[in-house]
Amino acid sequence: MEKYKAERGFIESRSASRKRLKKEQVPMSESECKVGVVFDMQFGNLMHQRDLGKCIKQILRCYSMNRRLKAPLQMYMTSLDGLVEKEMSKHDGYRQWDMHFKAENFSDVLPKESLVY
Repeated sequence: MEKYKAERGFIESRSASRKRLKKEQVPMSESECKVGVVFDMQFGNLMHQRDLGKCIKQILRCYSMNRRLKAPLQMYMTSLDGLVEKEMSKHDGYRQWDMHFKAENFSDVLPKESLVY
C-alpha cells in the first residue's frame, strides 16, 4: 500500500490532511482580503426543490474552496428564509460555518456603495 501511495503522490492520509487544513485555516474575520461575495437567495422560493438543492450544492463548493485560501473572501448568504432555510438545514451545522447568514435582503445588510451587482 505504501508503494502505491508513493507512486500516486499521496504523502499523507486523508484524516491527517484534513487536520492540517483545519489548523492552517484563516478565519474570514482575520483575513487580509475584505472583498465580499454575496449569495442572494431572494428568488429561492421560486425555484423547484431540485434546482434549489443544486444551487446550494454550488454554494457549498464555493464555501469549501474559500476556506482553504490563505486570504479567504468575506462570504454572505442573504434572504435566508422559508424554503431556502429549510433546504440549508439539511446540511448539519451550517450555522457554525465561517460565513455570514442573514435573513434580510443584501441591500439591507451591506452598504450600497460597496455593492457591484
